[in-house]
Amino acid sequence: MRPECSPRHPAVAYLCLVRSMNVCFATLLLTLSALSLAGCYADRYQRNLTHATVTASPALSRHDVEEITRLVTRATLSPMDSIVALPDVHGRQQVSVIASESTGPLDEFMLKKVGTEWQITSHEQSWDR
Repeated sequence: MRPECSPRHPAVAYLCLVRSMNVCFATLLLTLSALSLAGCYADRYQRNLTHATVTASPALSRHDVEEITRLVTRATLSPMDSIVALPDVHGRQQVSVIASESTGPLDEFMLKKVGTEWQITSHEQSWDR
């Protein structure tokens, strides 16, 4: 190593090493956190998809149930209890979704189908059961 390329003082070299280690550690921590959150979302989505009761006549398609579940799972941490189809208004499908823990507030979501996609139109929390 040529003298002009090396740090002029050992403390400068140490500082550069410590800074690069902090960046690596922060990146690693951020990556692990993101993977953990993605895993939690996937688990909640699968639980909701498996356990939520679907009441609809005519029946909702599997794709519709999956999209509704995906939207509500992203919107609340509470597990979904039910998806209930409501009468069509102006030719648009609508559903009510209830999500709740055994204690705490009850979340009610209203969704409507616009074109081929579902959208959350309202979300209310209630302590009434």
